[in-house]
Amino acid sequence: MTSRDTTKRTGANADPFELLGLRAFINCCGSRTVYGGSRMAPEVLQAMVAASTRFVNVPQLLDAAGKRIAELLGAPAALITSGGSGALFVGAAGAATCGDPERIVRLPRIDWPQRHIVMPRGGRFAYDHAMRASGLEIVEAGTPDEMARALDTAAMVAVLGTFDPQATMKLEDCVALARPRGIPVLVDAASEYPRSPDPYLQRGASMVAYSGGKYLRGPQSTGILLGEAGWVAAAALNTAPHTGIGRHLKVSKEEIAGLVAAVELWISGHDAVQEDKAYRAELEFCAAAAEKTRGVTAEIFKLSGPDEPTPRLRVTWDRQRIGLDGPQLRERLAAGDPSVQVDDRFALENSIVVLPFNLQPGEALIVGQRIAAELGAASARAMATSPPSPGLDIAGTWEVRVSMTAGEVVHAFDLQQQGAAVTGTHRMRALANPITGKLSGAQVELESFHPIEGSTLAYRFIGEISDGAMRGRAELGTTAQTIPGPVNKREYGEVRWVAQRR
Repeated sequence: MTSRDTTKRTGANADPFELLGLRAFINCCGSRTVYGGSRMAPEVLQAMVAASTRFVNVPQLLDAAGKRIAELLGAPAALITSGGSGALFVGAAGAATCGDPERIVRLPRIDWPQRHIVMPRGGRFAYDHAMRASGLEIVEAGTPDEMARALDTAAMVAVLGTFDPQATMKLEDCVALARPRGIPVLVDAASEYPRSPDPYLQRGASMVAYSGGKYLRGPQSTGILLGEAGWVAAAALNTAPHTGIGRHLKVSKEEIAGLVAAVELWISGHDAVQEDKAYRAELEFCAAAAEKTRGVTAEIFKLSGPDEPTPRLRVTWDRQRIGLDGPQLRERLAAGDPSVQVDDRFALENSIVVLPFNLQPGEALIVGQRIAAELGAASARAMATSPPSPGLDIAGTWEVRVSMTAGEVVHAFDLQQQGAAVTGTHRMRALANPITGKLSGAQVELESFHPIEGSTLAYRFIGEISDGAMRGRAELGTTAQTIPGPVNKREYGEVRWVAQRR
């Protein structure tokens, strides 16, 4: 008999996560990819099951599905892609190649003049790597004159939809400069919900990328590229089932059918007003339960912006009375029964945030009860203690060997120390940025951030000092404006490191 009872595999109601030794959780994080996206509607699941029993010509299916989605969303053309990221990728590839097979087969090696994507300065984002993967390079322009010069070598202009309201150069400014030159403008609206007719296309954009697995509640691995027929067709030539750089970005017939059903349902059955009322009612149950613990308050609020249509609940507590911070409460909620996952990005010193988008009926009350139980069980006094004197000196230059998953890299620390506080520089192969941290006895903790392209690499070194060396584990990840929490700071995993003073 194996360690896992394989008899559980029988039956339509078998829990696929439990079979793998995992626990499902109540999702209070919205539609984040890392937590599985959205709950698909029954109509979506039914369409996927029906599609799984039949076969059809996939290029014809993609074409017919694109026409239907374009009709529903009030756009000239549409293409179903592998997520919002896939829409960005094929949109960029289509702009780079313009439908020319000779260029399509050469990607990502671009040896023709139009090799750049121009973006308004300040509008870079963590996921613009999807566009750079086509072979195009991103340059930023802060003024119309700068953009006009940059367009001499541009294949495309890209705009982050959520950045546009505060940008110095608006979408219309970009369109006015790009369109006369025949250069397409692509808007990333993956975190937003589609509207009909599409507002970005109405403002002059050539293409718009959406996620199919967020507000639409379609299959998590789908996306939509909306836009002008010529540019959408050029994009389609760079993805499956065609041979080329996007061949790996397949979308199954089941996913295509599911996304069409999701868009149909969104247009015919989505009532934003009633949905908002339902969310608020659930959050009120959650708030009432959480506030039964002394020192806890809860308020419903709503962020502004096109990607924030869902109300949410902020739970705050008195740190003088309750000795837990937000990250600690988040960990306890996840470890408890039932497991509750709250968003790491909003777990702060004395508060957490509950997003109701994926809550099922009755779960909000359970979440409130779990919050109350964990905060109620915490100590009523502050748990802050003074760290022991460091007693060790780690100032100087250190050679740092980091054991990556398939090889070793060498970094360097140039450190200064004042008491328990440590500052300095973390040097990598091509990057060098400040590093800060602290000593607690023989324990050391250091953290550094390295801006690069549209993201920031995050390193956290935790270890101990012994025999003149520092060694321990390092958390590797990223952080950016939209993904600042600890989950993404560990997205590349944990590795071992050892440092020797030079």
